[in-house]
Amino acid sequence: MKYFSILFLVLDALFKRKQQNPEDFRDNKDKFLDMARKYEPRTYDKFKDRE
Repeated sequence: MKYFSILFLVLDALFKRKQQNPEDFRDNKDKFLDMARKYEPRTYDKFKDRE
C-alpha cells in the first residue's frame, strides 16, 4: 500500500506539470521515440504502426 501511495504522488506531480508545460511533454515524447528508434527498432516499428 505504501508503494501505491508513492506512485500516486508521482503521477499527480507529473499530471500537474503536464498541465503547466504541455510543450515539454511533446519534446520528451520525441526524445523517447528517438531512443526507441536507436535501441529497440522492432518495438519502435510496432509503436509507430499504432499511431
